[in-house]
Amino acid sequence: MPVRKYSAPEKQRLEREKIRRRRPHRATYDLPVAVRSAMKTLAEEMKIPVSQLAALALIRFLAQVHAGELDIGQYKVLSRSPRYEWNLRLPRLVSRKGGGTDIKKVVEEEVN
Repeated sequence: MPVRKYSAPEKQRLEREKIRRRRPHRATYDLPVAVRSAMKTLAEEMKIPVSQLAALALIRFLAQVHAGELDIGQYKVLSRSPRYEWNLRLPRLVSRKGGGTDIKKVVEEEVN
C-alpha cells in the first residue's frame, strides 16, 4: 500500500485535529518533584505508562475519599490566595522543593 504524502499545511491541520481529539483525556497538575519522580520510577519498574499509573492512583484515592476512608479535612489549612479558601498541607518530605526525597519515608509516615 503506498504511503500518502501530506502537504505542510495539511500535516499541521491533521496534528491540530489529533491534539483536539486528545484534549478531553488530558489533565495538568502541579506535583511535588518527589511524587513525580516516584511515579516515573515505579512506572518504569512495572513497564507501564506513568499516565495509567497516575489514573489508577487517582481512582483509588477518590474511592477512599468517597468511602470515608480518607479525610481530606485533616490536611486543610487556610489559604492566603484570593482564589482558594483552603490549601492542603502535604506531608513534610514531599512538600520540600527540589529532588532527592525518599518517597518510601513519606508513605511510611502517612501510614503510621
